Amino acid sequence: MKVLVVDDDPVSRLILRRTLERGGFEVLEASDGLEGW
Repeated sequence: MKVLVVDDDPVSRLILRRTLERGGFEVLEASDGLEGW
């Protein structure tokens, strides 16, 4: 399953990415809503 993480804080994105990947998710990242759209 893919998950899109959108957050302007790179540290928060990193923590979320690592946590979700450990749970077996494929993580896509964006730094703001426009990039995530």
